[in-house]
Amino acid sequence: MSPTPDRPASRLPFAGARPVRAIFFVLGTVFLCLAALGIVVPVLPTTPFVLLAAACYLRASTRAHDRLVRSRTFGPTIVAWQEHRAIPPRAKALAIVMVTVTFVVSVVYVVDSLAARAGLAALGVILVIWLARRPSWTSPPAAGEPGGE
Repeated sequence: MSPTPDRPASRLPFAGARPVRAIFFVLGTVFLCLAALGIVVPVLPTTPFVLLAAACYLRASTRAHDRLVRSRTFGPTIVAWQEHRAIPPRAKALAIVMVTVTFVVSVVYVVDSLAARAGLAALGVILVIWLARRPSWTSPPAAGEPGGE
């Protein structure tokens, strides 16, 4: 796929490497399936898998990436991250709650080893801090909505 004015070469950094693009496409699809599963499975986070899928599709297929970004379900999260390096507040709060619950349950009920408990607890704290420090972003009101133009 050669670069054109509407499709710059930077959008597909592996444009000449079909096997690499195929691997990224498969990974993107796996991450997207995990994200979709995360919508209904409480302990599986959705947002990180959506962002990973978008990153993989960006390297594999502009069509797949653009379709994912236009998705009503996943698009706003991806756009907020790509344009503002921010996470929508609802997704951020839900991710923090789910990470906390998952790690607490794992540390208290699943893991027996003290070293593993300490490691999981440290990883959970680091992840919650990282999530909490990410900026929040909500889209501005559209035209016709209260506060919009």
